[in-house]
Amino acid sequence: MNQPSKPSILVVDDELSIRESFSLILEESYNVLLAASGESALKKTVDEKVDLVYLDIRMPGMDGMETLKKMMGIDKDLTVIMVTAVNDVQKAGEAIKIGAKDYLVKPFNVEDIRSMTEGILKKKVLTKEAKEIRRFGESLKGREIVGQSKAMAHINDLIETLSKDDSSVIILGEPGVETEVVAANIHRASKRGSKPFKIFTISNFGEDLLRTKLFGSGLGDSSEILKKEKGVLEEANEGIVLLNNIEKLPISIQEELATALLKKEILRVGSNSPIPIDVRIISSTFENLKDLVSKNVFSKELFTAIGESGIELPPLRDRKNDIPLLLEHYLDVFTSSYNNRNIKGFGVDALEVLSNYPFPGNTEELKSIVKRIVLTSKNDRITIKDIPFDVMINSPSYSQTEESKNIGIEAAYSELEKNFIKKILEKTNNNNEKTAKVLGLSQSAFQAKMESLGT
Repeated sequence: MNQPSKPSILVVDDELSIRESFSLILEESYNVLLAASGESALKKTVDEKVDLVYLDIRMPGMDGMETLKKMMGIDKDLTVIMVTAVNDVQKAGEAIKIGAKDYLVKPFNVEDIRSMTEGILKKKVLTKEAKEIRRFGESLKGREIVGQSKAMAHINDLIETLSKDDSSVIILGEPGVETEVVAANIHRASKRGSKPFKIFTISNFGEDLLRTKLFGSGLGDSSEILKKEKGVLEEANEGIVLLNNIEKLPISIQEELATALLKKEILRVGSNSPIPIDVRIISSTFENLKDLVSKNVFSKELFTAIGESGIELPPLRDRKNDIPLLLEHYLDVFTSSYNNRNIKGFGVDALEVLSNYPFPGNTEELKSIVKRIVLTSKNDRITIKDIPFDVMINSPSYSQTEESKNIGIEAAYSELEKNFIKKILEKTNNNNEKTAKVLGLSQSAFQAKMESLGT
């Protein structure tokens, strides 16, 4: 990890001598930004990375109080110190109610400014790290590496190796494999472990929205319409970003991302002021990116920037002996989440059926199935009757169970019909009228059908 960039301090005062005094006192240890008016200060707040503001209360035009209100509207997490004369201390107290952190009374000396600046920024860093550690600890619940297969032992070895360096990583695997689990565990064990860990899934956003979500935005040219939004790369500064489905990133944005990673700086959309960043990138894909590069549909520069190391995650069907462990693990997770459920485990037949189900959606599908079972089961031990029918009939083991021998064709057809109607209801947002129309039934016939199926 590179040395962190200097914190940026914005000094807002209409008096040149005051601005120059702050600059002389702070410029050795901090990046000092200067503004002579409220309007100029707001624009810098949008365009630049600002860690701390010294804001004069008395200024011509937009005064300090109005500037403070607008600043807090742009960035509610901004730390602002009001600079005031003795006779304006009461107004400084009002500013604290609006959102200012503290105030500094003129005339001030060099040590006052240095000690206040150092103390506030140090506390801000510690508070941020504590929040990130707590948030990350909560996010790791249910994200433990589970499995005793040779494949997962190899993955654990790779995680240990990759957590020791700072290289970018590409995780290759089918949809639903433990991409986020692996990335989270690399982060936890790395030297960036106390810094942010952000997950961003590249989906079918429009290019403009996708660009904003990655790089942020700093829009507007007047104090009335200024707006700032941090992108995921800036939010994860000094930490790790997991970019899911990297192959779906439009080629134009791939090139922007490659440039940002090379220069270690970003440009928010609508801003010309570069913001330094230091992030480690972990990407996930189910495509062979080298092939996409050779076909000119993936940026060679971006592949070079993100493809230093790789992990290939096996599908769940190739490590069947991990399935019982995963089932028990997620049963514990969901019974803890829904603490009114007292389920002790899986019956032998249920475990056999689930262990031989192919899980085309991999671990994510397994989690979803266990969650459905926990929410619907009324037993203290999970039986075959608790397993969703579509899962049972697709498990090779099901035909060998007593349950399959006892169930009649009518019951099987009813279960399939019920599942089909549920899918139509999901697509129509539970609109009975639309669902009946899709099924070619009248409202009364549809209602009767629902009652007969117990749906």
